[in-house]
Amino acid sequence: MGRDSLSPRPSPHEIHTTLRQVYGMDRIVLSRPIYLQIVRHVTQAAPMEAVGIIGGLANGRAHSVIEMPNLAGPHEFFADPFAQYQAERRFSREGLSVIAIYHSHPGGGTTLSDADRMGGARWNCSHIVIVPERSPDSPDYLRAWRISEDRTIEVPVVREIR
Repeated sequence: MGRDSLSPRPSPHEIHTTLRQVYGMDRIVLSRPIYLQIVRHVTQAAPMEAVGIIGGLANGRAHSVIEMPNLAGPHEFFADPFAQYQAERRFSREGLSVIAIYHSHPGGGTTLSDADRMGGARWNCSHIVIVPERSPDSPDYLRAWRISEDRTIEVPVVREIR
């Protein structure tokens, strides 16, 4: 494969510009209490995959997390549709939108699987993947993605420490 056929990794500025133009937000901001709630959920669910929905504002700031029942087996997730409906209604009443769906990959990595990309393309939000066996302080404990028909873009996650 020639050098010309490799696409260079986009710069952080290009990523932020694309995210803001296409999706209206360029990052996800998790307060310490919200981050710790997600950490507890994925830790308690292991070895099953955990799944939850994050409600927030258009600027990417998370305000609420709702844990979803996982109706699938140990190495996949399928969030309960009625629970999703209830979560979306609650967020709507609170003036929030679904800004992200998170799920864990016990024993896996923080990239999206083919099944994650297929299922996630139906949602206009970010998708956070978490590896519960890694330290929550590790930079590779979780990563977030935006999915469209032709590309997957990594979304920066800001974890507030206070």
